[in-house]
Amino acid sequence: MAVLNEGSTIKKSSGKEVIASIVDVEDNLSGKVQKNDFPIIQGTFTPTVRGGNVVGNHTYTTREGYYVTIGDLVIIFVNVEITTKDPDMNGGLYISGLPYTAAVAAGLSVGRFQNIRNIRKTTLNHVSAVIDNGSNMIRFFGTRYDTTSAGRVSIISDDVRDNFKMVVSGAYIKR
Repeated sequence: MAVLNEGSTIKKSSGKEVIASIVDVEDNLSGKVQKNDFPIIQGTFTPTVRGGNVVGNHTYTTREGYYVTIGDLVIIFVNVEITTKDPDMNGGLYISGLPYTAAVAAGLSVGRFQNIRNIRKTTLNHVSAVIDNGSNMIRFFGTRYDTTSAGRVSIISDDVRDNFKMVVSGAYIKR
């Protein structure tokens, strides 16, 4: 058995790095500070732009996924760019391949969209995303606020065009 000190790094056979860390946590009832060991794991994954019904086989120029976990909290960064979208892609717009399955019943919102290009939804006021309970995929939808059809609208595969790009980051709780 190895002894880890603060900041020690271990390379696991899966390629993931574990960084030993000790986090001080204040107990709200007693006011005492406890030392808790929350392992920090960082790694990469390969995100896939897909339809909910038919995945599609796209031509990518960029497929980058990075993550850090702190205990059960997973922080992700995704950068995908498709030069040619497969016309057989069908269903709602998802990005799959997240490193862990989500554990929270309602899912957590993905935090930040840094770059979205070539989605056909001219009437949307903004794009949102969630990671549903039991899923390892980001599900995308839009919201519009006009008087004729206000509310949440699915972004579907027909809305994705060639030269589609999305850079997104966020956090969720893993199972």
